[in-house]
Amino acid sequence: MQRVLGFLPIYGNAASPVWRGYLADTDCRWDVLSQVSDDRTDEERGQKRNRKQKVNFGGEDVDPGLSQHIAHLFVRDPWSVVEEFVNPKCGEEEECVYHFENLNSTVWNSLRFKPPPLTEEDIGWRIELRPMDLQLRDFENAALSIFAVLLTQTILKYKLNLLLPISKVDDNMEIAEKRDAVRTQKFYFRQTVAPELISKYFDLIRKRSNGTQLTNAMWMRQFIATHPKYQHDSIVTDEIQYDLMWKIQQLTNQ
Repeated sequence: MQRVLGFLPIYGNAASPVWRGYLADTDCRWDVLSQVSDDRTDEERGQKRNRKQKVNFGGEDVDPGLSQHIAHLFVRDPWSVVEEFVNPKCGEEEECVYHFENLNSTVWNSLRFKPPPLTEEDIGWRIELRPMDLQLRDFENAALSIFAVLLTQTILKYKLNLLLPISKVDDNMEIAEKRDAVRTQKFYFRQTVAPELISKYFDLIRKRSNGTQLTNAMWMRQFIATHPKYQHDSIVTDEIQYDLMWKIQQLTNQ
């Protein structure tokens, strides 16, 4: 799910408009980093006919999605290798898994799937949200970290369905890098992201935000202003108060 929302921290926190002495027409670092490590073949770029290959790891007890993901890590050579770990000592747990961690850390998009480390028993499976630009102030960086945690917990708690076709996900990532995207661009989202009840909650927030549904304060102002006993002198008499409370009671009992 977070992969779908990977563009959010990009366009909202863009901080990389200058590259090698030139003011670029993009505001983020994401595409630049992608090009630096892009070693796709002509087939993978769609410039040649693709030869279908099926790569899979695992057995009967391995989740098919996880198996396919791990297999994808071994499609190409690692992007970088630390010399002293070319021949790791498998007696040391950290060194024994070096080659896997090296592949896992250099084959990624906006998310990185991180298995539990062998040396830390209290750390479980993790997903790393990666596309955010480093901000100028500590406060901004802290806000982004908190946002990532809250986003994850919200998705898990309410079982939100944010899935989009991968082509739309890629489109969102590309749009998010454009100059001043936060104010000038629009993005693809699902119309229904939650169970029916949760969707109704979101619908209320949406209507309040776009002004199509009055806030309680504005509704009360409107009720008082149109009351036949109101003299437009800011005085809410006992009779008006009684009628207002009666109307509120009716609403709460619906």
